[in-house]
Amino acid sequence: NIKQSSVKKILQSIKKLEGEDAEIFAKEYNRVIKEGIFTDYMNKELLLDIVRYKSSSEEGLVTFEEYISRGNSEKKEIYYIIGENEKVLRNSPLLEAYKKADIEVLILDDKEVDEIVTPMIGQYKEWTLKDITTIDAPDSKSEEEKEEIIKEFKGLTEKIKEVLGDEVKEVKISTRLTSSPSCVLKDSSDPMASMAHMFVQMGQEMPEIPLILEINPEHEMVKKLDTLSDESLFADISWILLDSAKLAEGMEPKDKGAFASRIAAVATKAL
Repeated sequence: NIKQSSVKKILQSIKKLEGEDAEIFAKEYNRVIKEGIFTDYMNKELLLDIVRYKSSSEEGLVTFEEYISRGNSEKKEIYYIIGENEKVLRNSPLLEAYKKADIEVLILDDKEVDEIVTPMIGQYKEWTLKDITTIDAPDSKSEEEKEEIIKEFKGLTEKIKEVLGDEVKEVKISTRLTSSPSCVLKDSSDPMASMAHMFVQMGQEMPEIPLILEINPEHEMVKKLDTLSDESLFADISWILLDSAKLAEGMEPKDKGAFASRIAAVATKAL
């Protein structure tokens, strides 16, 4: 019909925008375009050509087409991370393995919209969108090497889990960390995780999704923790690994006072 034809023509004109004009338009209307992807199925493909995102390796905003033109992944995957704060996302330990492998990750810091829209995009052309918090990070180690490391630190991960109790669902060895001692991820296999966007759509408070704590076996703190005999110090450091990882993802420690006390206690013993 006439209305649909007019909308398509306008979108085709927007798609042709380049350089500064494209940046100005995106800064003003990017959220509207994202909402259109969710609501306007007829023009979804055109809207996917137009929408722009911040990037871990480029200045300004990039399109999906620009992302794939840089050959970021042999697997035909577009990687992204969602949150509320651009600075927190850019400094997230979850990006470390991607930076090391020189793989671009899209920074989606409009959580309110991105959390609903992005999972339902699914694919752009033959490229699959992947949330880096729900997949294994790029890693040069063989499966045998990984298994060996997991076995070596099995006692440590079990002991940390014992200390943290129900605060985490699991403690595991990380393949995604290069410089940070720990990171936290929400358990993507939890039924509530797959329903999260439904809660957001209905304007309801998000259910609490269990956290997984990953520790870096190559970090000096983790290596020393593995041989530590002081039970009190072990417990303090275990909690610090969890709470500092939460802070790095923009989350709050459950007990800020206890977190500060543990930092002070560990620092005092180190002096």
